[in-house]
Formats: sequence, structure tokens, C-alpha cells
Amino acid sequence: MQKRPGEDTINDQGPQADRYQNDWAVLVDKGYQGLQDEFRTIQPKKRAARGPPLTADERSESDRISHDRVLVENYFGRLKKLWGVCSHKWVWDRQTYNMFFRMCVALTNFSVRCCPLRREDGEHYLRYEARLIKLGLDIEEAKRLKRQRARDSRRARLELHTRAAIRPANTSSRRSSVNSRTRSDSDVSTDFGS
Repeated sequence: MQKRPGEDTINDQGPQADRYQNDWAVLVDKGYQGLQDEFRTIQPKKRAARGPPLTADERSESDRISHDRVLVENYFGRLKKLWGVCSHKWVWDRQTYNMFFRMCVALTNFSVRCCPLRREDGEHYLRYEARLIKLGLDIEEAKRLKRQRARDSRRARLELHTRAAIRPANTSSRRSSVNSRTRSDSDVSTDFGS
């Protein structure tokens, strides 16, 4: 991230400006701890393992840096949406690729001027999050109904199987009891008549 000729006169008062005078700062998150040894980074301070908690000033600075990173992520989120639309609508070759990308960046810049990143994206994110939660709940409800139908179907099959298993046993016992009654009646009647 070297500064180009003529950019060294631009006001740049970020961290490590004295150590890396010819470099631009890179905005990174807490996962890139240690990167500041080789590059000029702006990153939230991370509490050391088993170390003392961060001071109020350090927490405030970390929150400010995190909010700035959110703006950058929102910008690239909008750019990704436009790029996704372009990539699905038009087939391009190497000659038109650069033009489409520049068009997406220009449209994203215009969108940011009309709808600032911090203000509008909060509501958009909440709507998106609510939609994802609703989709998740719908999926869970569909799974629950599927499990319930499977249980009901299994219960019905077991009931039919149980009835089928009991019915032949009852039929054969009825036949044997009827046969025994007939035999005993005939035996009694023959003995009685003699």
C-alpha cells in the first residue's frame, strides 16, 4: 500500500504515520493481530490473553475503528450486489470486464452519496436479519411437521400391524371354540341318548 508520487502531501495522521511515512494505512479487524509489525494498520485493540481488561479509552477507540470497518463492509456489500446483477445479466469477455466493474463502482459511489452507508444499512440489515430468522423458523416448522407426519404414519402402520396380528389368532380361537362346542354337544347328545 505504497503512496504514489504526489500523495505524500495528503494529510495522513493515522497510527504509525511516523514509522511508515510512505505507506497508506490498512483498516483490518481483530483477527489480523501482528500484521502491524510489517504493515501500517488501523485495527481494534484486542485484550491480551490473561491480561488486564482494556481501558475505557481503548474500548472507545476499538469501537470507533469497528464502526469504520462496518462502513467499508457495507460499501463492498452494495458493490457485490451490483456486481452479482451484472454477472448474471451480461456475458462478457476480457475487453468488457473492466468496463462493467468500473460501472459497478461508479453506481455504488452514486448510491452511497444518495443513501449514506451508516444510516440506511442499519434498517436494511434488520430487515434482512428478520427475513433470515423467518426463513429459519419456517424451515424448522416444516421439519417439525414432517417429523409429526412420519410419527403419525408409523403409529398408523403399527396399529394396522397389531390388528392384523391379533385378528387371525382370535379367528382361530373362535373356530376351535365353536368346534369344541359342536363336538361336546354331539358327545353329550349321543351319551344322553344312550
